[in-house]
Amino acid sequence: MKGKPGRPHVMLPAVSNKKPDSPADSSPDMVSADAQMARGGKAKKRADKKARGGSIHIKKSHEGLLHKDLKVKPGNKIPEKKLEKAKNSPDPAVRKRATFAANAAKWKH
Repeated sequence: MKGKPGRPHVMLPAVSNKKPDSPADSSPDMVSADAQMARGGKAKKRADKKARGGSIHIKKSHEGLLHKDLKVKPGNKIPEKKLEKAKNSPDPAVRKRATFAANAAKWKH
């Protein structure tokens, strides 16, 4: 079967429905997270970091910018109404900061 005129015809490799018997039989791109964890891959490192609680770094120059934008004194909580209003702000930086603050409020920290 040929493609549309002006386009070269491309043959795709046949796909097998057979599942590999072991993780060694499959290509490294298509290995499940469990198999990666068993071999000490990236999934294990991510899981370990999540178990420790992870960490987030906020630049010193960015600390307190949302409070400053919303005219809330540093150290005081930002009221929910102001945070919701900031999430719909025309300024994209304020929107990002407000969304981050709303998400961070849900974290156990």
